[in-house]
Amino acid sequence: MSRKFYRNIVQIVVLSEDVPLEEGLGGFATLENIHDMITFGDCVGGNLTISSQEITGQQAADECYELASEPYFFQLNDDGTDAESY
Repeated sequence: MSRKFYRNIVQIVVLSEDVPLEEGLGGFATLENIHDMITFGDCVGGNLTISSQEITGQQAADECYELASEPYFFQLNDDGTDAESY
């Protein structure tokens, strides 16, 4: 059975007053901080959009590095092929 990998993009609309969300978070825009600003802070959030695209093992390996991880997270080598053992 062939393994499949997906690149998933999650977008949410966030409304803020007086300052952009980026400034309101002091440069620390993490999912947790954005959640807190919507749930407990001065922002309104909604209109969640999720899109998914199937990608190759090589693309998954490359994206891992771009997201401060490594291909071995998915038991892949740098070229996107299956690692021998894990």
